[in-house]
Amino acid sequence: MLLANPADVARMGRDHLFLAFTYWWATPDPEDMSVIPFLQRVSGNSYRALHRPGSYYEENVYPVRRSLRAGATLVAGSDAPVVSRNPMPFFNIMGALVRHERGRPALNPRQTISLRDALDAYTINGARMLGREQEFGSLIPSKSADFIIIDQDIFKLVAQSHAETVGDIQVLETWFQGRRVYAAATSANATP
Repeated sequence: MLLANPADVARMGRDHLFLAFTYWWATPDPEDMSVIPFLQRVSGNSYRALHRPGSYYEENVYPVRRSLRAGATLVAGSDAPVVSRNPMPFFNIMGALVRHERGRPALNPRQTISLRDALDAYTINGARMLGREQEFGSLIPSKSADFIIIDQDIFKLVAQSHAETVGDIQVLETWFQGRRVYAAATSANATP
């Protein structure tokens, strides 16, 4: 769980810090009952009792959009969720876009970010954080040709209000320095 006081968010923005959120964790957690009562007074153990709009927890948990607007740079990784050997970055992107799992309420939905901001967190912003944005992080001539091919049009999904399905996206191919280094079984016979 990440809580950030508004004064700290302002400082992180003023100092233009790189913030590596685990966006999947910006969703309601069944363990909330073991944490939230220590931060604020609650009455009951229902979702509504724990996640009162305007409460300290609800306003300050994973302040992603507020941090971005303050001037911080968002970056992302693939360290969660760890439920298989395969990294699952699209679950993290989905968490950034909707802040909930299917069929569950969103956690502080005012802190969602756009698809472009989420993709930048995974690409060019990570390269900037490493001081290597001239080498990789975007697909332009002279940079390393590092990219993936996915099974769905992520921009179309989001534009058609299906952001909650972004977590279902599968990687078909991975390319590094212009060479295919991974092909899913469905695209293994594709010609590079």
